[in-house]
Amino acid sequence: GHAPVSHKLEFESSQLLKDTVLVAAPTAGFGGAVRVVAGEPFTFSSKYGTRLYLVPAGETIDNKFDRERFKEWPSCQPPVSEIKSVPAYKSVRSALTTLRLKEITEDGPVIEIVSHKEFNRAGNPAQDGSWSTLAALPVLGVAICGYLFWIRTRRPEVQSEPA
Repeated sequence: GHAPVSHKLEFESSQLLKDTVLVAAPTAGFGGAVRVVAGEPFTFSSKYGTRLYLVPAGETIDNKFDRERFKEWPSCQPPVSEIKSVPAYKSVRSALTTLRLKEITEDGPVIEIVSHKEFNRAGNPAQDGSWSTLAALPVLGVAICGYLFWIRTRRPEVQSEPA
């Protein structure tokens, strides 16, 4: 089985954003745009696609954004894919990727990954116990076989009596 993961992005503050703000918006689906605030995690989606737009500071951003209007602003995709789930034996339940606005070119913003952290259910850094789990399986198998052999040798033999 698999376990769900809540994966969010956050940005470091940037001196490059003078007269613009960074906005994350889906390329499909019904979700709305969200103004990116440095240090505040936000959700994104690989399923519906998320683009990061450089929007003039005076623009009104709400949930009912116009995709055609957004096309006029410089944009790029996040440089990371969303983690939706992990194998159930892993302890990861949430992830946070920190990004940085590296530069603004005529093609749009250039975003780079600063760090990626994964956390367990308690919010502590996740420890991947997959190797210890996999290493324990053969030991467990040998122990079960030994126990079954021991039980078989301890059973009294049933002797049939002549009729």
